[in-house]
Amino acid sequence: MSGQECTEDRRVIACNYIEGTNVAALGAKAYVIPQLGGNLPERVRILARSRGGRWVEKWESVRRLSHFRIVTLPPEHPRYADARLWDCEVGESDVRRLEWAREEMAGR
Repeated sequence: MSGQECTEDRRVIACNYIEGTNVAALGAKAYVIPQLGGNLPERVRILARSRGGRWVEKWESVRRLSHFRIVTLPPEHPRYADARLWDCEVGESDVRRLEWAREEMAGR
């Protein structure tokens, strides 16, 4: 985000782990990070809450993630100013694209 102080809510895409890993526990929350390149539908870039409580940026298989949804972050939210998250408006089409990618991988 820019150096200006923002007062508007920020909309980002969140999801949850449906399979634990060495970094994130089952059910851990993650935020989708905009990606250039990558292997959608196989992998998606995320900011995940680690087992130790830190936020870790990593690439993850969409097979391990589910419940993609848009969430609203108000300015007082701890992740609001995180430059790794979407800096543009997200919509339901972005969520549907991620769900489609997950379904595509489940069929393989």
